[in-house]
Amino acid sequence: MYKDTNVECSFIDDQNPIKFVRFTPLLNAGSMKYVVEVLKETSSLAADEPFGLVYKNVNIAVGSGWANERTVKDATVGFAVEKEWLESNNVDVADVRLLHYTTEWVELETNQVSEDDDFVYFIAKTSSFSPFAIVGVSDEVETFEDEVEVISETLSDDRPVEIIHEGAPELDDQALSTDGKITGKVILALIFLILSIGLIGIAELRRNK
Repeated sequence: MYKDTNVECSFIDDQNPIKFVRFTPLLNAGSMKYVVEVLKETSSLAADEPFGLVYKNVNIAVGSGWANERTVKDATVGFAVEKEWLESNNVDVADVRLLHYTTEWVELETNQVSEDDDFVYFIAKTSSFSPFAIVGVSDEVETFEDEVEVISETLSDDRPVEIIHEGAPELDDQALSTDGKITGKVILALIFLILSIGLIGIAELRRNK
């Protein structure tokens, strides 16, 4: 490897999601060995698991940790993701990211570059090498289905009432439906009526005294 001379190493094994590594050395370094390890689980070099839905965990090494911000520039990683995995996991192409671990998992700038019948191809910018994870991430709003609480009460005519409290969405503002369901506005009106009757009673009692 020579200073300011572009370097590229390509990989052709279909079992390896990494297709190439590119960078420009900032100094002369002679010959070095590239290694890509496709892992079954999170890299042992990472203290915690990557976020998102993981497609592949990999280690990429250039020399013995030689490639970093001080020794290379314009470093990129090309990788591929199976379309079958994207479809079966409902992951949009725009949500695919390459994560890099230093002291924590960091989301790298990732862009789609091409596709064929079986794979979608991406390129991501990085400042150094070693633990990586190809993941699917999403910015969709979290749902609150698991936070719904149903409380049953009984009216004077023994008809059941369901009051539904949800984590985020507002309650329905319908007044009273034909099946006996009561909602927030009616409850507030009843409370206000009871308080008003009580205040009138207190005032009348004081007047009589």
